Amino acid sequence: MIIKNKGSILELDVPMYKDTHFSTLYLRGNELIKVYDDSKAPSCERISERVFNNLTSINSEAFLNLRKCYLAKVQLMEEYPEEVVTAYTYDYIKSIDNKMIDMPMDYTIETLYRFRELVELLNLRRIEIRDAHAKNVVRTENGLVIIDPDRYISSPEAYHNNLRKINEYIIDLWGDEFGLEEENLQRDDIKSLFFNDDVDAYIDVMKSRLNEKTPRDLLEKTLCKSKA
Repeated sequence: MIIKNKGSILELDVPMYKDTHFSTLYLRGNELIKVYDDSKAPSCERISERVFNNLTSINSEAFLNLRKCYLAKVQLMEEYPEEVVTAYTYDYIKSIDNKMIDMPMDYTIETLYRFRELVELLNLRRIEIRDAHAKNVVRTENGLVIIDPDRYISSPEAYHNNLRKINEYIIDLWGDEFGLEEENLQRDDIKSLFFNDDVDAYIDVMKSRLNEKTPRDLLEKTLCKSKA
């Protein structure tokens, strides 16, 4: 497969790394290449060129390092072709298999600090987080890293929504790792551990629970109380 864009050529002569509903990932050295399926991916499932360019300036240990996007005229749902991002590249992130809820509480606290800094960087650029769930984070040795910003948008409401959204990455991941079904009401009890309007407040709360060795210990006590 060869993708041409304004004089740039992206040659995909490497094996497929991962296949998703709207795109395919390829691994080339230390770089991942995400290619949208032009027959399936509507505009709302693709990152825009403007948002992509703003995100490339973010330097955060909690966020993927975007490199380059490729545009092409594609026939989507509209009558006429439009120029959209058809592929982009980013640095490969080495993951670990350990569950976050079984890592020391310091791992969660460090992740929260990094998420707080990331929210500030996104707010400055008025970019709003969308599609925040467990499948869009990678567990690394040093903390969570957010990937797949495909549905992020430019929005004046970013400041009001980003803190709540960034919590959802951890809340959803903890729920999945703890074995709670998506519709399980106990996921709301996990949400109660976080604050929507003050990131420093919930970092302080997590610090106060350092006597709990892991998030699993915290969840077992919290969810036990909710059943009583």
